[in-house]
Amino acid sequence: MVVKMEPTISRRVRPKTVAQIAAEWDTLASDRLRQIDTGIDSTYNNVLAPAMIDVCTTSTASRVLDVGCGVGRLTRELARYYDNVVGIDPSRISIETAQAHNSAKNIRYVHASVEELSLGSPGKFGLVVANMSLMATPSLETALASIARLLTIGGQLTLSVPHPCFWPLHRGFANQPWFDYKCEMFIESAFSLSSETLKTASTYIHRPLARYIQVLSQNGFILLSLEELSLPLRESTSTVGTIDQPKFLLATAKLPGSGERKNALSGELASSIS
Repeated sequence: MVVKMEPTISRRVRPKTVAQIAAEWDTLASDRLRQIDTGIDSTYNNVLAPAMIDVCTTSTASRVLDVGCGVGRLTRELARYYDNVVGIDPSRISIETAQAHNSAKNIRYVHASVEELSLGSPGKFGLVVANMSLMATPSLETALASIARLLTIGGQLTLSVPHPCFWPLHRGFANQPWFDYKCEMFIESAFSLSSETLKTASTYIHRPLARYIQVLSQNGFILLSLEELSLPLRESTSTVGTIDQPKFLLATAKLPGSGERKNALSGELASSIS
């Protein structure tokens, strides 16, 4: 069941399954298409999508996977640069919406979680993109392990998530008695943009920044870059602090070959004792 919420309320909830979170995005799919296509979601159109495309298009991959593609708008942008692009999402309505509004021959949309796809497509993608999806994935460990299986050796992962250090301030729950930055927790609130708030609930899974880095490393990734993204002042919805606080993180990581991994570990060791 999808919960209807008052716009200003955020609350900690019990952990949810992939299916439960997918049901929320089933309900939101038509609104997400409208928000992106009409420009209401200026954050996606002016901040996230351009930043993701700038980073992703440095890859020379022939096959690209968009994890948590939603209604498929970033997938469509990626298809302008790559010959073979697959978009996946556990939300059935989001995938059906993406299919209905796409005519590009080099895109395929699949109703599946990344864990499900990894069982049958190991090592097939040179680039995996996860734009604002890992923070809605119940298990970061299984998601990143699945992405690692899907990538070719030397493949690239580019991801964006709400900045875990500042998102609680932006959304106004940093000082709630139930919030603890150090703990992973599921937080439910009405889906909102700077210019529109819906009453349909969506789930954000808070994880400290160190957790993202640890799980990337545990799955063999080397972090190549980490960028903090802010919004123009007129688009900020912060309730605490200033616009100087970044709202999103954009990271690029590589799944290296064994020789590259050995060199990287040697460099890390040398740095730690110098």
